Amino acid sequence: CQVDGDVWLAPEEVSKIADYLDVSSIDDFRKKYVRAEISPSSSSSSSDGGKLQSWMCLKRKKGSCVFLDASGKCGIYDVRPVQCYTYPFWPSLLEDSEDWMEESVLPDDVALGTDDRHWSPELGGCEGIGRIIDAVAK
Repeated sequence: CQVDGDVWLAPEEVSKIADYLDVSSIDDFRKKYVRAEISPSSSSSSSDGGKLQSWMCLKRKKGSCVFLDASGKCGIYDVRPVQCYTYPFWPSLLEDSEDWMEESVLPDDVALGTDDRHWSPELGGCEGIGRIIDAVAK
């Protein structure tokens, strides 16, 4: 959430988040929160009743997700995108234990050892996922 990276919303997620935020129209949602869009055609609606077909990439706010508030909490947590609620269990991280461990960082209240790291804006990471590997190995 606090690392520069793209978050893409599927068409059904766009509508759900817009409704949750009480945004009056998809155009208003686009203007306020979207920095890129991919549509199957030049139009954002289809011939089947105007159903939204576009995938939308969220804007960033100082490198963080546009929906992250000043205290670091997600403003759309209840309707967050699949990409967000499945992290860190993405296939790209699960396929290789080295990639998984590279993503692993320690919580801020744990002292660093020689090979350990905490989360940083440059490197990102997920607190505690290394502990999942440790627990499974035991």
